[in-house]
Amino acid sequence: MVNADKPNGFKVVAGPTRVREYTCAAANSVIGRGDFVILTNAGTIDIAAASATQIIGLALEPAAASSGATIRVNDDPDSIYMGQTDASSGGGGADLNALAGMNLNADLVATAATNGFSNQEIDQDTGATTQTLPFKILRLHKAVDNAFGDNNQLEFTVNNHVLKSIGVVGV
Repeated sequence: MVNADKPNGFKVVAGPTRVREYTCAAANSVIGRGDFVILTNAGTIDIAAASATQIIGLALEPAAASSGATIRVNDDPDSIYMGQTDASSGGGGADLNALAGMNLNADLVATAATNGFSNQEIDQDTGATTQTLPFKILRLHKAVDNAFGDNNQLEFTVNNHVLKSIGVVGV
């Protein structure tokens, strides 16, 4: 079965949620609904980039660039998320398109939002035990149109959450 390539950011699928309002940085990048955001040193938020280590949560609404807007964010460090992997490029770490890739950590593909919606994905080629990678992969998301392979949908937690810890080593 071939998985559809439809990047659409991330969403909460299990665990607790806690919604709080955060102010975007004065010079923030475009933030889409479903983008992970980081907490800046100034106490504001901006979109998360690859290898982000200051993730505060998931944007529940969009924000224009350089808006300084206030948006709602799910900042619960124990939430379980679901998101699509990108297609394998054959390099880097272990592939996350098989059972052997579960319980590893992975990186974020930080693609710009379109029309207010996230295009972020999980970087399929970054599966590793590296403690500082932002996501802890748990399992394949159960859905009739989802199977291990390119663009599979995985469930994960934030490994580097500002309100929790700097993460754990993958297994």
